[in-house]
Amino acid sequence: MRRSDILTRQNRIVYTLLLVTAAIGLAWVLWRHQYLAGRESPLPAHAAAVAH
Repeated sequence: MRRSDILTRQNRIVYTLLLVTAAIGLAWVLWRHQYLAGRESPLPAHAAAVAH
């Protein structure tokens, strides 16, 4: 195996891991946004307690 073959293979592995990590991060951000958006109430907890 030549040196250029090894470098090409390493680059492919690094870019694949980079894309996988970016996809996981994007999925986590979107999930977190949806999760927090579903839990939000119109008033914060302390304001809701004072309003009653």
